[in-house]
Amino acid sequence: MPDEKDEAKKSVTERMMDQVGKINTPENQGAVKFIIHQAQEVMLKPKEFFASMVEHGSPEDARFFLLGVIVIASLLSGITNLNLFFTLTHLFTYLISTYLTAFFSWWLFMQFGSPKPFGKNFIVIAYSQAVLLIAGIQLGPLGVVTFLASTAYGVYLQLLGMQSIHKLERNTIILVLSVIAVIQVILKFWLQIY
Repeated sequence: MPDEKDEAKKSVTERMMDQVGKINTPENQGAVKFIIHQAQEVMLKPKEFFASMVEHGSPEDARFFLLGVIVIASLLSGITNLNLFFTLTHLFTYLISTYLTAFFSWWLFMQFGSPKPFGKNFIVIAYSQAVLLIAGIQLGPLGVVTFLASTAYGVYLQLLGMQSIHKLERNTIILVLSVIAVIQVILKFWLQIY
């Protein structure tokens, strides 16, 4: 058992690596690999993914996925900007904007006559946030490009998912998602968080 003198002699890096060792468990590694695998499925095979996920997925699974993606994307943005403040800012921004997007899209779809519950909308919005893994890469001007590209692809993923849920006209779904996307882009640029 190391005593206090040995512990005091350790450098800051050694103490930090000790803490990382406590977090870096096989269970956590498996969870990260599972989240990345799901994100890959969402981005590369969205039609198949949303067809099964909307039918059999649960909001609890979507929350787990969302939390993992947000943490990874926030860490990416903090690392690429060499700024811990970016990590914390993006963590809260991504989390809040996802829940607001899910709520407002559900509310707007209800206004157009869709009886689907909030949970189904949340599943689509949460899994479409897989694009945050791309948005998290923010190197100078490339950050704006990755943000805009990931926003556009995220809206496409939401379109595919919402078509699986709502039996509304495609133009109605596009209108609702376009309004939500424009508001998100304006808010993020206004807050200069991208």
